[in-house]
Amino acid sequence: MNRDSLHHERELAVKAYLMGGESMVHAYVFITTSKAREQEVADAIGELQLVKLAHIVTGNIDVVAFIEAPDLSALWDTVNHVQALPAVTRTTTSLVVEPV
Repeated sequence: MNRDSLHHERELAVKAYLMGGESMVHAYVFITTSKAREQEVADAIGELQLVKLAHIVTGNIDVVAFIEAPDLSALWDTVNHVQALPAVTRTTTSLVVEPV
């Protein structure tokens, strides 16, 4: 699946979710950082308005962030801001499509 179709698929999933009455878009961002810069990244993203939680974790990723945004545009703006941090080497974003 190419990047455009994946992005389109994500948008459709979130739109369907929002049509169910949800007013916010939620996502987890899994972040890999440069060596020994986890705290710096967690502190920086923890200051972003739409980031509700930022935790340093063990395993293949270094930081997990939870974002709550009013719409997809605001969500992607926040993710782009995270990706632009100099110590961030990789991110994976998972949209919440069905909260429990």
